[in-house]
Amino acid sequence: LQWPGPRGVVEELRPAVDATLLTESEFTAAADPHTTGLEVVRRFFHSLCAAVAWKSRKPVNSVSGGQQRAGRLRYKPGERFTNPIVYGVPTIGHRSYYSFAHYEHAGPFLCADAPCVRNVIGKLAAGELDAPFAALVAEVTADVDPLLVGLSYLLLAQAAVDLPVGADGQG
Repeated sequence: LQWPGPRGVVEELRPAVDATLLTESEFTAAADPHTTGLEVVRRFFHSLCAAVAWKSRKPVNSVSGGQQRAGRLRYKPGERFTNPIVYGVPTIGHRSYYSFAHYEHAGPFLCADAPCVRNVIGKLAAGELDAPFAALVAEVTADVDPLLVGLSYLLLAQAAVDLPVGADGQG
């Protein structure tokens, strides 16, 4: 089992998990310098058995700091969660990210601490989450599929072209 996870979670899990655990920066440092662009991305994701999309460990010094972080988590995009999933890599996300939790089938893959991550890894290894992961893959792929996103933009452009124009030239 390899996965890119945040350093704190990886360090906490290394002694307890029979797996090779890498942070994203450790994988990047070990990458073949002769591969570039999409080939690096493809090799990265295809080398994983699972991924962890976690929050940073920046300290919060006050209640207002905690509220600010919660506000930022509300607007953080979910690509750290969805990118591995699109490549077929089961991904465990931190449950405080709204963009991760917005997926109906994400529940079994959302955690708040390392013991939960360890539990989900065990379930993944035992095959207990195969069906829930297949449902999440279908949901995420439908949400971020480039063809569907492109089609959405085409339909939006067509709708804009078809808008009636008033006598003053304004829509």
